[in-house]
Amino acid sequence: MARELAPARLRSRRKAANGLYLTQAGSASLSSGSKLPRHREYRFKIRFMPSLKLSSQLENVMSKIAIIGATGRAGSQLLEEALRRGHSVTAIARDTSKIGARAGVVSKNVDVLDSAALQAAVAGHDVVISAAHFASVPASALVGPVKQAGVKRLLVVGGAGSLLLPDDTRVIDSAGFPAEYKTEASAGAAFLDALRQEKDLDWTFLSPSAEFVEGERTGTFRVGKDHLLVSAEGRSWITFADYAIALLDEVETPKHSRQRFTVGY
Repeated sequence: MARELAPARLRSRRKAANGLYLTQAGSASLSSGSKLPRHREYRFKIRFMPSLKLSSQLENVMSKIAIIGATGRAGSQLLEEALRRGHSVTAIARDTSKIGARAGVVSKNVDVLDSAALQAAVAGHDVVISAAHFASVPASALVGPVKQAGVKRLLVVGGAGSLLLPDDTRVIDSAGFPAEYKTEASAGAAFLDALRQEKDLDWTFLSPSAEFVEGERTGTFRVGKDHLLVSAEGRSWITFADYAIALLDEVETPKHSRQRFTVGY
């Protein structure tokens, strides 16, 4: 409950050892129902119990995130974006030595096809993000261990091949789709199909645009649903850094539960 200190100019107050102090000015109501005169300015001290300190509130917002494939081009940018936002990250890969010792990061060398090892590595996390290659890591290799570990959310770095063109045919089925990408793209489409049959896990599949490339972190992009995004210049593309922003936005503010969506310029 607010307590009147003295008429004064509004000044900010520092956080005290036993709580958080805020300031407020203007007319206010007291518990008795009386009102302070409007022509005077008052300073109030509002003290919260220690359990509601700002640090505790922030801890509730931050997540423990496990990133599978954290050393790859997409995974490494997801790692950077998660750390930038203050999350705690467990980096999972076959060899995490290139990550080194970093604040906020626990690195674990895991063969993701070893279900018991993967289950142990992701246990205790709020979210698992997979940036693994579909051709080598099918949905069955991830979904089971994640569910058995008790993790409720799985976000997947998807592919563009399963996105739709304006005529509602898939990108992967279009004439001229590069043969060298077809195996991975087909496996990605199968992975998405498997997720769509999943009833228990809260999953999200984020497809990049046709070109998924190194580049600047701009923070400016468009979000779509199932159709390939193409820029006004006729190019379909997104950088790993901006993709990471979109995926971490979804981690923090879920808008596509049990859905696929896409991102591009």
